[in-house]
Amino acid sequence: MNDPFFNGWQQKYPPFMNLPLRVIYHKFSLYYNHKTLRSTLCNNYIDGSHPEHNIIIPLCHKVNLILENLRTLTVHELDVSKLCEHLSYFLYDKIKNSTSNSNVEELYQILNQIKKSYDLNDDKCELKNYNMDIFAFKNKKNLFMYSDILNWIKNKSVFSTFYSSYYNKLLDDSVKSYTEAVNDNNCKYFEHYKEELQCLINNFNDTKKFLEENAITISAKDVKNIEQFTCQSEADSALTLKVYTGSEDGKEVQDINGPPDVEAHSMSTPNNGKGITAGIASSMITGMSLIFFFLYKFTHIPSWLHHKIRRIKKESDLEGKSDEFILHTSENESMNLHKDEYNVNYNSSIYS
Repeated sequence: MNDPFFNGWQQKYPPFMNLPLRVIYHKFSLYYNHKTLRSTLCNNYIDGSHPEHNIIIPLCHKVNLILENLRTLTVHELDVSKLCEHLSYFLYDKIKNSTSNSNVEELYQILNQIKKSYDLNDDKCELKNYNMDIFAFKNKKNLFMYSDILNWIKNKSVFSTFYSSYYNKLLDDSVKSYTEAVNDNNCKYFEHYKEELQCLINNFNDTKKFLEENAITISAKDVKNIEQFTCQSEADSALTLKVYTGSEDGKEVQDINGPPDVEAHSMSTPNNGKGITAGIASSMITGMSLIFFFLYKFTHIPSWLHHKIRRIKKESDLEGKSDEFILHTSENESMNLHKDEYNVNYNSSIYS
């Protein structure tokens, strides 16, 4: 077996080795690995002067051989359309790393022309170029494969309770594949396999129910209990509230994720403190004015104030006269400072 999905199946699922899907992929691999020496339809589409002729022509020969024998591979569970769908997965897994993207696209165009020679028109068979990276394709293919296998088990008419552990193992691996696909945090992948996710959920639940109805005990976790992935909207992701310090530079010190109804702008503006301070000052002035009005109107403070004012005025007049006297005295002293006789008499009278 040459397909990575079925690696280790002999050890993991021995009862399922004759599964039609596994047999089909085994035959795909046999045809793909067969070396073609003769000329095929590929030579009519790929010129010998093609810059990557030595890469593209062998790939084309391999797939041409599968297309040539595709109708012989049909079984009851797999018609031509379903076989082509599986061939698309098988093919992309083989060539995704073999050549450049432009050559891959060219190869698909050639193969979709060649298939018509085998009565495989677009309405019956479409070879898809999935054009996605390895991680996305791996998830897409695993989901598709497990879903188809579960669907086959559900439609099979013969069961044995002896294989209960293998049914449980297969269901567990299906859940694991689903979980790996939805647990990735990069939303860009999910657009590639949304349909496969839903299909796996439906087939898993139907198959589990069907096995239980046939007296097979299933212990696998129910897919419906796994939270289906929904990408967070850009608006929710971008909503981050900024909390600022009281420093002058207003640098943010913390990010807080908040609900959409929070006014982020009002919390992120460092000048809001000025508005609060102005409001407090205005309230204080108004309150003090009211207090003074009531004191002046309904107490003895007015008469006391008039008395106090008259007293202050009187003291002010006395201080003015005293200042004039002191000033006049100072001028007289200044005039007599240079008289030696006066100074001697003055000093002798003080220290005598």
